[in-house]
Amino acid sequence: MTRWHEISANRRALAYILFSAIVLGAMLFLGVMPTRQQIADAEKKTERLKARIEKQEIFHPLYRRLQEKLEAKQEADIADQMPASGTTEFTIENVSKLLSDMAVSAGIPETSFSPAPESMSRGSDRLLVHGQMQGNYQNFRDFLIKLVTAPDFQAFEILEVQSGTRHPNYRMQIWVTVK
Repeated sequence: MTRWHEISANRRALAYILFSAIVLGAMLFLGVMPTRQQIADAEKKTERLKARIEKQEIFHPLYRRLQEKLEAKQEADIADQMPASGTTEFTIENVSKLLSDMAVSAGIPETSFSPAPESMSRGSDRLLVHGQMQGNYQNFRDFLIKLVTAPDFQAFEILEVQSGTRHPNYRMQIWVTVK
């Protein structure tokens, strides 16, 4: 009987070993194989990113030079559109026309400026000017650049932007030095 008992124990041990091998195989198949696929996908993605980085490293100096040329051209355009320094001397009589001309040269044809002479106190050379305009944001930005670089510009008192159906409306009150 001991022999049958030994054979039975060997079979049981073999069954445990076989069951353990199946469980270990299932764990490897379900755990390692998907991870291996994820690693392969990550390696492909890494290669694509390396290729994009190399492409950017090649084209970045060219892009930077083009960007510098564009910025220089924009600055030159703004400088060309600026009125000569002698013509920006505001007086009560010409302040509306000069501001309107600056706005038109920036691409904002619908403008209205009106000075408030009562804003000048005795002996003061500062004048409050009310303005209303309508146009796109880029042209308004160009106008603001011209305005704040004008030597006689002092400060904004009010600057409001209201979105309109066609173009935004701008309302401002600015202080300028008059001669």
